[in-house]
Amino acid sequence: MAIPKLRKITQKRYIDPNTGKRVRKGTPNATMEIQESDCWYVDLRPSETSAQRIARRAAGIQTPKRKRIKLCSDKRAAQKMLLEMIESEEKQAAGFRDYHSLAHQDLGQLIDDFENHLRTTPKKKGGKRTEDYIITTIARIQKAIAGCGFLRLSDIDCEKVSCWLDNEREERKKPKPIKVKGKAKNYREIAEAFNVNEKTITYWRKKGAPVIAKSVNDLSALAKWYAEFSARREIGSTTSDHYTTALKNFGNWMVKPGRRTASNPFKDLDKLNDKTELRKQRRALSPLEFSRLIEAATLSDWVFRGLSGDDRALIYTLAAYTGLRAGEIASLKTNSFGFENSPTVTVKSQDTKNSKQAILPLRNDLARQLNFYLNNQIRPTLPIGTAPSVVWQGTWYKKGATMIKRDLKAAGIPYADDQGKEYDFHALRHQFITELSRAGVSLKSAQELARHSKPELTANVYTHLTIRDTAGDVERMPAIPTKLGAQNPTGHVA
Repeated sequence: MAIPKLRKITQKRYIDPNTGKRVRKGTPNATMEIQESDCWYVDLRPSETSAQRIARRAAGIQTPKRKRIKLCSDKRAAQKMLLEMIESEEKQAAGFRDYHSLAHQDLGQLIDDFENHLRTTPKKKGGKRTEDYIITTIARIQKAIAGCGFLRLSDIDCEKVSCWLDNEREERKKPKPIKVKGKAKNYREIAEAFNVNEKTITYWRKKGAPVIAKSVNDLSALAKWYAEFSARREIGSTTSDHYTTALKNFGNWMVKPGRRTASNPFKDLDKLNDKTELRKQRRALSPLEFSRLIEAATLSDWVFRGLSGDDRALIYTLAAYTGLRAGEIASLKTNSFGFENSPTVTVKSQDTKNSKQAILPLRNDLARQLNFYLNNQIRPTLPIGTAPSVVWQGTWYKKGATMIKRDLKAAGIPYADDQGKEYDFHALRHQFITELSRAGVSLKSAQELARHSKPELTANVYTHLTIRDTAGDVERMPAIPTKLGAQNPTGHVA
């Protein structure tokens, strides 16, 4: 491409000889002066690729006109500016992006574009992303960006993001003081004092807030409880890593060809090494306690979101003997079970956590229960020839902890033990992996059945052995050696 020449433009001016001021052309006695510009100019025509040129000509569009561009008064500097402009035009025509200028783009618009990408682009492993995943990911990115005060792409600083995450985790450990004093006669006065809705007070009471209905309540005691409750709701190390993952995914999306940046601005943001801090500590029940839970659910006469006691008992058993999660069980259909030869249960890839189809073995006694349940309680209610339907319908899986908590109470089993370890619905998965360890199943087999990516997760997080479980193992060790000639406990000389 030939480099256009720089030139200075000339302009005619008409001056009134009496006043020395500039006047319009045609003014009587006005004199004309030709004045040369101080700055250098260049006339450039927008660059285009051969494909663009062919498409333009095919459409009958004329060649774009040259555009006059003002540079500067120094010729060398103007020549340098011209070369940079030509290089930028050529890169743009070849598909490259001017990252220096794009770095000033609004982050809010970029986040909106990324959200649209998550909704319209399928995952690498196939399938669509769930709505909950998209909402949570975008919310975490927006919260981190707003917390750090970033407005443009060029503002992003990994050090600031790391400090913000550190502060969020520190805030989790420190209750936030709330200055609310006095008394309240009803829920309305409590809600006004805390600037919340009256339904929120009902929610607080279910969570253990010191609120007594239809009575005078101490607002200072409630403020103290709320400070501790809100502190528990801040992010922990696991959630902090989720923020890091969301931000890195956002950065990777911007790096791809044709996007906004040449490198991931979050590439130096590392996950935490300490994986021991868990938001919720869970435990496993003893075989006797688990039997009491199943018995209590079976004998129960209350219905939870469409599930009877027999329904819940079978769901608990299925979770504790397969390790299936609540959402995975809720997705099972009448054709998800196979009872011929080796009984199995199949979960489709779009319903599993790792987006891989899961085919899990079933114990023969559990398979008989499931077969009887499907043939006598599910299939008889369906018209002949209908398509496979969901076995346990409804939204019960969203409140699995509330469901099992009531059955535990009926069985006389505490929801949380003296160490604060809870037994919610996901603890049934812990129950499954712990029972595999109690039965002497190898760690590799337990990892495969649990569908874990790392054996450390199976052994250190999901396995809960007590002293009763390990006491018999020491008896399998060789006998204690005795010295030559010493008398052992049986009275014989060694």
